[in-house]
Amino acid sequence: MLTLVTLCSYFTYSAVAGNHGLLNRSHLELQEIRLIKDHKIVQEKVLQLENKTRRLSNDYLDLELLDQQVRSILGFARPTDIIFR
Repeated sequence: MLTLVTLCSYFTYSAVAGNHGLLNRSHLELQEIRLIKDHKIVQEKVLQLENKTRRLSNDYLDLELLDQQVRSILGFARPTDIIFR
């Protein structure tokens, strides 16, 4: 009888808190949801960078984007611009 109770207790504990138990499964499901959200964010960033790269490529040059990049990265300004410091 003691053996039966011990086995039942062991298997119950394993089913709830073991490596493949219910608590670990819910933890893995939450981690999966978080990773899916992170993946979507990274995918959006990749799409934005691909679009920007295409717009600055030799085949298709967006002059407004090029002007914006020159101004922000290199600090250039047009002679007609008014600059406040």
